[in-house]
Amino acid sequence: MSTSPYHTAGKLVDRVLTERKGLKTVAFSGKKNQQCTNKASYAQACETLRHKALLDAILNHDNGRLGKAVQFDDTRSKGLLYVLLFELLFGKYKNIRGGGKVKRNVIKHEKELQRIKDVVCAERAAACEDGDVTPGGLRNAPVFPRYVRINTLKTTAREVVDTLRADLGGDELKIYADRHVPDLLVLSPSISSQLHSHDLVKSG
Repeated sequence: MSTSPYHTAGKLVDRVLTERKGLKTVAFSGKKNQQCTNKASYAQACETLRHKALLDAILNHDNGRLGKAVQFDDTRSKGLLYVLLFELLFGKYKNIRGGGKVKRNVIKHEKELQRIKDVVCAERAAACEDGDVTPGGLRNAPVFPRYVRINTLKTTAREVVDTLRADLGGDELKIYADRHVPDLLVLSPSISSQLHSHDLVKSG
């Protein structure tokens, strides 16, 4: 078994790509999946998939030169490779930890990957009047909802729903309980920016 700190996120991405299912379904459908999926790995897989089209553009640039260099076609876990590429090129620390053959293949071409990333982003920025470097397929993709965990020591899900609807959007506010994770509410992404300053968040 892989000891890579990105192993779980890589497996999630692999399953999304091969099973043609959504990330949430793959991560949380069934008790076994819920136990194996942690918050960090889920977020990592989510961000990797959000950047997949851009990562593909980098790998396929110049007739797929970098895809061949990192041995994309020969890599058994495409998901792990995508996660490593995301962390190196777009992650918070622009660095990847751990060992293994996949990481070595990526690090070996780090400078060229960074260079082509800049080229691809510049090309996409020039092609978009608003300077958005996000690939068109991603801009038109469904927007992920926002999740809010309820502190049941202080309140109930019903009270939180009633309070948010009263303060932020009335009965039209799209908010409902998650089917797989207890005490988790699913909200429309349009109101997420308003939550940071809400009293419920500040009070824990």
